[in-house]
Order: sequence, then C-alpha cells, then structure tokens
Amino acid sequence: MENGSGKSGWKWMRAYPWQANAAFSIAVFILFWWALPALLEKEPHADGFDAASRILAFLLAAPFAIASLAGATARLIRLIHPSIAPADSSWRGKELKESLSPGTETEHACRPTQWSIELLQTIEWKRFEELCAEIYKLRGFRAETQPLGEENVADIRLYRGEAARPEAFVLCRSRAPVGVRQIEEFIEVLVGNRIMRGIFITVNGYTMEAEKYAKDYPITLITGEAMLADIFHMPEEAKRRLLEFATRGDYVSPTCPSCGAKMKRKTGRQGMYWGCGKCSYTEKI
Repeated sequence: MENGSGKSGWKWMRAYPWQANAAFSIAVFILFWWALPALLEKEPHADGFDAASRILAFLLAAPFAIASLAGATARLIRLIHPSIAPADSSWRGKELKESLSPGTETEHACRPTQWSIELLQTIEWKRFEELCAEIYKLRGFRAETQPLGEENVADIRLYRGEAARPEAFVLCRSRAPVGVRQIEEFIEVLVGNRIMRGIFITVNGYTMEAEKYAKDYPITLITGEAMLADIFHMPEEAKRRLLEFATRGDYVSPTCPSCGAKMKRKTGRQGMYWGCGKCSYTEKI
C-alpha cells in the first residue's frame, strides 16, 4: 500500500465511526465560521480574517463530512444487504453443473464423507477458491475465477445474468487468519476496479482489528463456520455432489500459482517446503 499523507489522512478519518466524523465536521465548521471571527472581531489586526476563516470552515469541515457520509452509507448497505449469499436463502432447483458430476470412484481411501471445519482447513488454496465459486454458481451467480498470474483483481468475480460488470468481488483465503493488512489491500482492489461490493471468505477467521476495520466498508466477512452453515442448507444431493467435487483427486497438495501444476513436498537445507516440478516456484510449509 502507498503511504502518502493524503491517503493516510483519509484512512485515519475512516478509522473513526461515522458519528465521530460528523461531530468533528460540525465542530470545525462552528469554530472557523463563528467562534474565531467573534473572538477576533475587535482585534485591530484582524481585518479580512472573517472571509478567510469562513473559507477555511468549508475546506476543513468537508473531509470529515465526506468521511462521515461514506461511513454512514457503508453501514446502511450492510444493514439492508448484509450478505450476497445468506445461509437461510433458498437454493436453485436446477441440476448441478457438469463440473460437479462425480468422476471415477474414490481416488483416496480416506476421502471425507461429510463436511467439517477440518476438511475446509485441509483443502488447498486453488480448490478452495473453485469450491467457493461453485457455491456462488449454485446461488444463481455467474462466477469467474481469477486466471493464474493475474494481479490486483479478485479471486472470484460475481455477475448477475449477462451483466458486463461484476456485481461483487470475492477474495478467498483457506488457511491463515486474516488481519487488517489483507482487508486494506482488498479495499484498494475494490476502489481501483470501481466495485461497490466485496466478500472476504476465510476458514480460520479474522483478527478483532480486521473485523472492526471492515465494519465501515461494504465488505462482508464470511468465516468457515458461516460457510459450513451455508452448505448445510443445501439439498442433500447438492451437498453430496459438492463434497465429491471438493475432494476429487489431490485436494491437499497446493497448486503452483505460477504454472498451475501440483506442487510436491520437498526437503532442503532450511527444512520442508513445497516445490513445483514444472517450474522453479517454491513455498515454505
């Protein structure tokens, strides 16, 4: 992230509740529009201060007013439209897509037979992303996953019908807990692409600071528990077929983000790591 003074100032203001920014805006406006001119009214060297002070009243109060309006709007959006795919909404009655149809019989003797948090924690990053996309497809969205190597976009883009622009961006993190830094970066992606809705999905939850930070933005935070609740509301057949899709083949070894091949566990001088046999990409375990 950039750390320019303007951007840092905006982040500082947005960190406060919208009510606080509204109070700051009113206080600054009253100070420069009325209080200071009244205080210096009889000062001999204060000629022309009234006009300058009233200009400053607008200039200094405006950023707080804008931050307050942005925070209030984001809070209203969250109240009216808390989640694009709430757990209690109805599922589509159509058949599951070809991508969810079972392939060969069990390829792993220990293939899971039911959904659990432990299973979600085991699924590698790319399969988890594809799983989230399939869930949104079943919700009626057109869900497009991010091509390998493409940066500054979402993992999944959600469209309604034949719309040309995405309705929302989805970011998926299967294992590590999410902190403020990841939320900030996601906000930058949304702003840079002019997308008004973001959904962050992670299995292992969010830090308290990240949850507080996201409250004033149009971002829905989804945990592993919420994801499971959503899956459990599916029809039994859909639930079973989705489980087969999630656990088909090698769903544990991570996919190489550079070339898309499956990585293998290797041992080096500094311990165990994942290495791609097709390219030179490596990743710490």
